[in-house]
Amino acid sequence: MISIPITVSDLKRLDKIKEEALETAKNDPGILPNIPLREKNILRDIAPQVYKALTDNNKKRDYSPILITRSLSSTGITLEARLWITDIAHKDAIISRYLESLNAHLQKEGISL
Repeated sequence: MISIPITVSDLKRLDKIKEEALETAKNDPGILPNIPLREKNILRDIAPQVYKALTDNNKKRDYSPILITRSLSSTGITLEARLWITDIAHKDAIISRYLESLNAHLQKEGISL
């Protein structure tokens, strides 16, 4: 699991920012519970219990992205996105892609962090 801080100063749009942060994570192929087909096939063959945990709808929630409130201040709020990723070797690339995608979605909504 990785943790990504997201600082929000526009508290009037906090709910929309939270919604976009979770939706962006859910749509990223490097963030669980998304698993590329090739990797699903490998998991099914070499680690059937892990495969089942990641594909069973009841257990899949354990790997779904979550947001928590990390801190509050007079200038805003810091959220923390807690994400399970598919490839730790590409952690920095996944984080960058996630943050850039989140920023692009928020800009389309007229929201800046």
